[in-house]
Amino acid sequence: MFLANMPERLGSGFIGAFAASLSSDFIFSAAAFLCAFSAWGVLALPLIAFFKGFGTGVTAGYVISAYGFRGAVFYVAVLLPGIVLFSLTLVNQLASSYNITRVFAVTLFRDNRLDRSAIRSYLFKSLKYLLLTVAAAVLDTVLWLVLSGVIISDQ
Repeated sequence: MFLANMPERLGSGFIGAFAASLSSDFIFSAAAFLCAFSAWGVLALPLIAFFKGFGTGVTAGYVISAYGFRGAVFYVAVLLPGIVLFSLTLVNQLASSYNITRVFAVTLFRDNRLDRSAIRSYLFKSLKYLLLTVAAAVLDTVLWLVLSGVIISDQ
């Protein structure tokens, strides 16, 4: 899939490459955001981290096995900066989601009073995480468009 995707992504320009990068990250962010609004969302939050980590590992393994040393350089120079920025963002978002899920659980099972200030704070944090997700996608896109053709070419 990566071999077929690379020429397509390089030829799609900034908007197409940005949309591809943002869509993959946004799925994880949206899942973490939505899980926060359920008392049972705490059960799904570790799965989100697992699938992000699994996908990152599979991508690294494939790129390095397919391209060898050039693949390792490509992964470190092109993919890893955006992955690190988004992964740190996702970890913080998952922690915030966990905290607000506890608020909903306490409200549901104990005192029936919803802490609106906690929800407002969570929404502002989520906006910050969304902006960081967009920044990670921009970083990924710029590095992809500038360096990927140089590092991995059609020999």
